[in-house]
Amino acid sequence: MDYSLFSKAGNLIDSFTDEAEARAALQRLVASEPEAADDVALFISDDAGRVVEGPIHAVPTPVS
Repeated sequence: MDYSLFSKAGNLIDSFTDEAEARAALQRLVASEPEAADDVALFISDDAGRVVEGPIHAVPTPVS
């Protein structure tokens, strides 16, 4: 499986082989730039390169 973060424009931001790491990176990105929540998404692809899940968006976490 491949886990890829893409911008709304379709540009690859980063790629991961570990799902937890990819989801954490997505959440960190959105936490640091809440306005990017709708502009960044995670896509999960199988070994043949077919997207099997996504787009997955993170929700900005409220600042306490």
